[in-house]
Amino acid sequence: MTFNASIRLNSVQFKKGVADVQKSIKSLQRSFLSLSSAIGLGLSFQRLGASMLDAASKMSDAKDVLTNASKGVREYGESLEWLRKVSNEYGQDLTENIKSFAQLRQAAKYSKLSIEEVRDIYQSLARAAGAYNLSADKTNGIMRTVGQMLSKGAINSERYVRQLNTALPGAYNMMAQAAYNAGLITENSVEALEKAIKDGKIMADQVLPSFSKVLNDVTSNATFDTLLTRGKTSIWNKIM
Repeated sequence: MTFNASIRLNSVQFKKGVADVQKSIKSLQRSFLSLSSAIGLGLSFQRLGASMLDAASKMSDAKDVLTNASKGVREYGESLEWLRKVSNEYGQDLTENIKSFAQLRQAAKYSKLSIEEVRDIYQSLARAAGAYNLSADKTNGIMRTVGQMLSKGAINSERYVRQLNTALPGAYNMMAQAAYNAGLITENSVEALEKAIKDGKIMADQVLPSFSKVLNDVTSNATFDTLLTRGKTSIWNKIM
């Protein structure tokens, strides 16, 4: 073999060695990327699993509260199914609705209200919360205030109506309209409502069913264009 031929052969072997090394490096890169993707996917599934377990735990707690607030297994089952429909209709979280409704049901348990009236009141409030796009905190505040009214029996302080008005714009005027429609005041005005409250003439179980009807009238033309949110929420509501 001549000297030049030997150089050419070594050159070819060197290039082949470089190419083999480059192939090995690329293969290692692909393996590393595959491993990284697998780890990332595993972590995503781990986070998803943890999230689902947390959601299931919260749902279980909420159902326990509803069980204790209900008058029997039948009422519990009917309320749960009804809450699913309400939650899906307004694109709201089922767990949160179960908890807040259970609190309202507990407050109304020893009032003169029927379960149908309690559901009507709750649904009108949930609808208004959706129509006004209220935050979860404000919605919970509304439910809590109405629950306090029912627990007290008589709405003997303007503070409750003012709290309601803070979270739900126009609630004071709507409450006056409701009291007037229910025959609790003879003049449809905030002043007449305030006087009746001071005189202890406004009973929660008398005015709230009327209030729910006024709320429904006010929000009758409301649209709930929350297709993406509603779709995502509906899936979770069905899973839970």
